[in-house]
Amino acid sequence: MIYKFKWKKNLFDYEKQFAEQEIVRFIGFSDIKRYDEGLLVESDILIESNRLKMLTYFKEVEVGQKTIIPEIIQWEKSAFKNENTRQSTRYFSHGIHEYKGKFNPQVVHSILRQWNVSKKDSVYDPFAGSGTTLLESALAGVKSFGTDVNPLAVMISNAKQDSLRIN
Repeated sequence: MIYKFKWKKNLFDYEKQFAEQEIVRFIGFSDIKRYDEGLLVESDILIESNRLKMLTYFKEVEVGQKTIIPEIIQWEKSAFKNENTRQSTRYFSHGIHEYKGKFNPQVVHSILRQWNVSKKDSVYDPFAGSGTTLLESALAGVKSFGTDVNPLAVMISNAKQDSLRIN
């Protein structure tokens, strides 16, 4: 069976490296080949669709005749204002405030996958800032804790978390 992991557009080199690490650590494939559109893997192992939907840096995964769209693609589309934008960092409540020093939620999303962080684990962010790590952990169903010395950052982080509880 051939798996075609197709890149999202305009990825940085570090994002492509993160994507490969997700395939190795989270999916379990090791013999990966790069091609123009993304990554190729030939394997007899059948990976369940739900696992493939959790990937970060791919617009789609083709497995035989089936195309799987990662869930983060829908999240990003919910926040896009410009289709030419490389990726959205404002899905869910990430866009509440443009906090200086905030990093892309996709980085946290990918790291949680690379390290196979599961619902039985906990994440601690000692410099939580506006709560990007805490929100991505919550979206993954992982318990998380964070601290920050900046009261504005704490308020923003709490607002992001509280917004997830609204129906």
